[in-house]
Formats: sequence, C-alpha cells, structure tokens
Amino acid sequence: MLTTSSASSTANVPSSSATSLTLPLVIERISNSFYQIQHQLLSLTVEESKLRMFQSLNIKLLELSSQIEAKIEPIFTATLQGCIKSSSTEGLPVDILSTCLKVYQVIKKIHGPYRIFRKNIIKPHFTTGLEGNNKGSCDGLPTIYSNILSYLEKDCCTFFKVCSQVNSLFEATRYNFISESVLPEVDETLGQLKPVFATGMTDLFFKNYTCSSAFINRLEDLCTSMQQVKELRMSPTYSSLLKRWNFAVYFQLRFSEIAQQFERTLASINCIDILTGLQHPTEKNEHFLAQTGSLFGFLDMCWSPNIFIYDLSSKFFKLFLQLIARYEYFIQEALLHLEVAKGAAPGVHPDQKSLNKSTPQENLAYVYSDVLRLTTKINVHYRQVILRAIGNPLKEIESLVQDGLNLSVKSLDVLRERMSKLITDHFIAKCSESLSLISSIPPSYRMKNKPIPTKYSIYVPQIVNPLEAFYTNKANTIPLEYRALWSMDIFRPITERFLQNTNDVLLSVSKSDEMLNKMKKSLKSAATVPSSTTTSSLNNNTSTTTTNNTTTTTTTTANATDMQKISLQLYLDVIKYGQLIEKSGIDLHSFEPYIRLLEVVEPFKVYQQQPTTSNAISNDQ
Repeated sequence: MLTTSSASSTANVPSSSATSLTLPLVIERISNSFYQIQHQLLSLTVEESKLRMFQSLNIKLLELSSQIEAKIEPIFTATLQGCIKSSSTEGLPVDILSTCLKVYQVIKKIHGPYRIFRKNIIKPHFTTGLEGNNKGSCDGLPTIYSNILSYLEKDCCTFFKVCSQVNSLFEATRYNFISESVLPEVDETLGQLKPVFATGMTDLFFKNYTCSSAFINRLEDLCTSMQQVKELRMSPTYSSLLKRWNFAVYFQLRFSEIAQQFERTLASINCIDILTGLQHPTEKNEHFLAQTGSLFGFLDMCWSPNIFIYDLSSKFFKLFLQLIARYEYFIQEALLHLEVAKGAAPGVHPDQKSLNKSTPQENLAYVYSDVLRLTTKINVHYRQVILRAIGNPLKEIESLVQDGLNLSVKSLDVLRERMSKLITDHFIAKCSESLSLISSIPPSYRMKNKPIPTKYSIYVPQIVNPLEAFYTNKANTIPLEYRALWSMDIFRPITERFLQNTNDVLLSVSKSDEMLNKMKKSLKSAATVPSSTTTSSLNNNTSTTTTNNTTTTTTTTANATDMQKISLQLYLDVIKYGQLIEKSGIDLHSFEPYIRLLEVVEPFKVYQQQPTTSNAISNDQ
C-alpha cells in the first residue's frame, strides 16, 4: 500500500482529493505500527535484548526504517516543493508534510528532511541569487542577505509553522532547519565570495562583517525558541562561519592605525618643550594640550561603532588601557626632567634656592587640568561607552572592566600627585622670597622715632600674589577643592617659616633691648645727677600725674617703645597674611601653622588699642 501511495504521490500529490486524504492516513498508520514495535523493543530488559530473536528483530527494524525513509522521501520532497512554490495556504497538503515529519521523527531519520530541504529548496534559491553577482567581489552582499531573508520569511513561512507544530509533539529531538539546513548553505555560499573575508581593507572588512552579523541575528530571530538559538550558535557550521573572519589580522591593522598614529603625535614634540613654550593656551573641547585631544580621539576610536567588533572586546580594551599608559609616560618624561632639574628625586623635598625660576612648573596646571578631566571621563563616560559596546555584559566581565579602569585612574592619580608636588614646591620657593623682608622691620623702627604702625607691611601681599595670579590666569579650570589642597601644602611651610622669622625678630629685638637696658644701668650708676632726675630721663616713655594724692601711669602712642612698634607691626602683618591666605581656600580656624603664628603676635594687639594722646585722669569729684 505504501508503494502504491508513493507512486501516486510522486506523480501528482495534491491532484486528487482522495489521495491527499488517504495518504496521510496510510503514512500515519505505518508510523504508528513502527513506533509500537520500536517501543516494545525498547521496553525489553537487558537480558531479553540479548536474545537472538530480538537482536534479529532490531536489525530488521533498522532495515525497515531505511525502507520507510526511501519510500516517503519523494512524497515529502514533492509536497515540500508544492508548499514552497504556492503563494497561499489554501489547498496545500500540510497534513502530508506534518505526517512525514512525524514519521522521520519516529524512525529517527530527522537528518533526511534537513538534507531534502537544503538540497531542493535552499540551495537552488541561493544559487539563483548568486548568478548575477561577481564572485570576485563582495558588491551586493546586503542584497544577497536581504533576498535570502525575504525568501525564508515569506516563501518558507508555512513550512516553518508546520515544523513548529510537529516540534510541540516531541521532547527529545526537535527540528531546527535554520541551524541544520539554512546556515550550512549560507556558509558554503559565502565561501564562494572570498573577497568578503579579505582583511586588507579594514573598513570594507568591518562593513561585510557587520552586515553578516546582522544577517545571522535575523536568522536567530527565525528560530522559534531559545533552545534552537543555542543549537544554532553551538553548531559546527556556526563555528566554521566565524573562523572565516580573520579577526587577528583585522585587529592588527586597527592597532597600527590607532596606536602608531598616536605614537607619531606624541613623538613630534617633547612634553617639556610644550610646557616651556605654552603662552596662555585656550581651552578647546575640554582640553588644553593637542596631545590630550588626540588621546580622546583615539580612545573613542577603540569603541567606535564603525571599528569595534564584539569578538575583539578584550583586545580593544587592552589597547584602550595602553593608550592611556602611553599618554601617562609622555607626561612622566616632562616631570622627570623637572624633578632632575631641581636636583631632587620624586617625593624628596628640594632645596628651595635651587628651584627653577622659569614657568614650566606653573604651566603644569594645564596638564593637570587635562589629566583630571581624563580621569573623570574614564570613571564616568568611558565606563558607560565600554559597557554599552560590549552589550549587557555579565557581572564578572563588568567587574574586570571596572578593575582595569581603576588601575588606570590610580596610575593617573599618582601622576597628578607628582605634578602637585612640583607646583607646590615651585610656589613655596617663589612665595617665600618675600619672607626675608620680615628681618627689615626692626631696622625701620630702631631709633627712627617713627609713629606707631597702623597698617600691614608692603611685603605681605607679595607673599600671596604669585599664587593668586597663578590661580587666576592658569589654574582657573582646576576645581576649588584641588586648589585648596595646593594652598594648604604651599602655605604650611611658608607659615612655619613666617613663624620662625617672627620669633627670630622678636628674639633679636629682645636681646637688643636687654643690652640697651644694661647700658642704661651702667650710665645710671656712674652719673652724679640726682636719682630722681636720672630715673625720669631713662624712662622717657612714661608720664606721672598726681592729683589729690592719686597717681596714674599711662603709655602714650607718641612715646611707644621701638619694641612695641615692631611687635605691633608684626601683629598687623600676621592678621593681613591670614586674610590673604583665607581667600585661597584655607580655613584659618583649623590651619595649625597659622594658629601657632597668631598665638605669638596676639599679645601685641594691646598696643593697637592704646589712645593716641596722653590724658590726665582726674579724681572723682
């Protein structure tokens, strides 16, 4: 009966309604009978399956499965071709297709439909699509992919639906024609278009790969379950297709394109020459140095949608970190030059007198600003760009990316610390130059009969002016919190030296006064004039007024001692100094060096509060 049905079906399967109605029933009956026998054999125990009778029956069952496959193959082929060619589903023998697919499942010959579908349906269409294409080029590749997808989505739609219905009846093995029939033919077809995989032209290679990846993604969308997608990705054909793309050569060309161009940019000029020659550069696109702008451009290229390939994620991430490290080394060369010029290794406080008086250290503010912005972009912008390019990575991969970025940021932070050290050391020396003028205060008042001071000395603003000018002209893009830290590091040693110089002046004046007092006592003992007259002449800074038996002693402003004038001048200078450094971001209430300095001169404040003339104090009436 199967032979008769086969003959009639091969002649014209859907020509007779009777045939199309009985043929599925015949095939179904054969399938059920075969399944029952097969089920009985599988239910045998191990000892029973070793019996000669059942072993012979197994062999006959295998022969029968081959005979069934041979008989239903022309039926399945003819029915499949009629299903694909028809523009509508009306009158199609879908029951025959469904029954044949079930039989192939029962007899465990599911590779038969894969072979038939690829040979009779997919291959002829792919061959037709390539006839007008030049196999020596990759022109028209998007059109080829588009035609294939259109054919699968429209012409093969009915067949795929039937397969999906059959798959719902079986759990162990299910049909996956995308993985087993379509993809192998795609791999074979692309193998004829060798220029598609050529790596000599990176842009064209990337375009072809991107187009092919999008095509594969569309094929995955045709799969009816995630299990079919997994099978597609794990199939040997999928691996073979990926191996056709020579990613290693592509990355090497991109590496040369990016890294070598960046290297040429850095090698064109030394960083120390840039620092020396900078004259009020303008900020362009968030950076001052052209080399910084080049770095940003090449870092962006690593993750550009026109360059980046997911399969090379680790290599592009490594290149990204290498570019940052090379930029860091470029700056380190300049820092090393400045550190050696000062005669001090990194981390060792240099001799202030040997500091370079030129401006490269001050121009480091521009580099510092660029490095600070690079650090910020790595932490925020580039982290998001990398994770977006990789596409929802696993937590483990995200952690690896974050660790790599953290190492780069940490290294850049060390670089900024070295720049900060050079900048602060430079201004410690530059601002400290005016401190030497503190020693000129005593000579300006000693035996000059000058009036008591009422304002600060001219040297005080000169201590802070260099740093204020630096903040205004060159470091204006540095955030306030970083400038405040610089101010702390700069004015801490300066304030300590201010305190030392103040103590030296006070000690010197005190010793001088002590010597003068000794001289006065010697003169007093040698003089013959009355003691009252001598005492009055030596203590010319006090006046005594007696009224109604009441005596009051007052120190007048006009008769203030030189020691008092010098002390008051120091007090005024310290107060003004505190006001100036406070503007640079220092909190005077917590700045310990200034607190100690103020404690030394605070007692001299009383001299400022004395009246300007002597007034007699009369008795209460």
